[in-house]
Amino acid sequence: MLGLVLAGVGAGAAGCGGNRPKGLAQRDALAESARAASEESPVTYGGDAGVELRWLVTDMPTSRLGAVLARYETNPVPGDAETMELWRANGLRMVAVPLDEIAGLRARLRVVGATNRQWVGLAPRWVDAVTGPGTGPRTITMHDGHLELPAGRLRLLVRSWVVPVPPENDSGEAALRVELVPQHQEAAHVAARADPLLLTPEKRPTEAQGLVFARLRAALRFARGENGPYAVVLVPEDPDVRWEAPSGVSAEATPPVGEAVPPPAPGEVARTGSGTGAPNPPPALPAAPAPAPGPARPPGPPSPAIPSLGEAMLLARTERRGDTAGAPEERTLRAIVILIPHVPARFTVLGRSG
Repeated sequence: MLGLVLAGVGAGAAGCGGNRPKGLAQRDALAESARAASEESPVTYGGDAGVELRWLVTDMPTSRLGAVLARYETNPVPGDAETMELWRANGLRMVAVPLDEIAGLRARLRVVGATNRQWVGLAPRWVDAVTGPGTGPRTITMHDGHLELPAGRLRLLVRSWVVPVPPENDSGEAALRVELVPQHQEAAHVAARADPLLLTPEKRPTEAQGLVFARLRAALRFARGENGPYAVVLVPEDPDVRWEAPSGVSAEATPPVGEAVPPPAPGEVARTGSGTGAPNPPPALPAAPAPAPGPARPPGPPSPAIPSLGEAMLLARTERRGDTAGAPEERTLRAIVILIPHVPARFTVLGRSG
């Protein structure tokens, strides 16, 4: 949008003939205004309140991804804790990340390709925010069992609006309410939207185009001055995976090589080398007996696990050849969604809030 505006201004200035200096001045003024606006929000020119969406793709392995994101798991997410746990049980995790750390987080996530940005703003009706790939009939795992889905695609719907903060002194402060809910959009509606020859637009509302996972509807409330300016990061992850921050190896239990070993306790035998001060290794234990042969596995690769809702929507597994000959390596591509709130300063019933 911004590029088209600047291109249009440039074309208009070129066609002004004798008024070229004035046209150039107008173009430069608009370009400077757009540049200043993009520093605050690179997605929109003129938007002052609402929600901004960014999503990126990373191929970082689960263990390394967890090491990067584990530090944020204790930050409070501005939503109901029970709902957050339900999202986690269905393969979608929300973590709150300080706004000033978003750029650094992106640098640590080994991003594949560009970061996509979308300005949703204030949208009281459900809009399509993030869409997964279209597939045929398939089965996904929910928190309460397996669910069979017809052909279609999973997507994330979002809506947002400004609400008043309960005032103590009639301050008129505002908060931003953002709601999210997953949906399975049926194949008929996917095809209708993709048909370039369709003369009549889709008349059914967004939420009526397939199964809405209503129990997973999450309501987030962002207000100024509450726990600092945070963004909410949505990550697809196996519900059984535990994120762990990297920890150093403690050397308190083992004395360094060359250091004297403390004397043994009564009844204890100490084994030391000659002159080195380092303990000798314990004697080797006898080899464990070979396990009894079990039932033979069927030929071929193992059956893939049934993905959770979040994994089916925002995660894909592919194969790639390594540098050396051998079996191909599995590569996991994961879409990560970032919700950035733009909270207005005040709430007004009539007119703009800002």
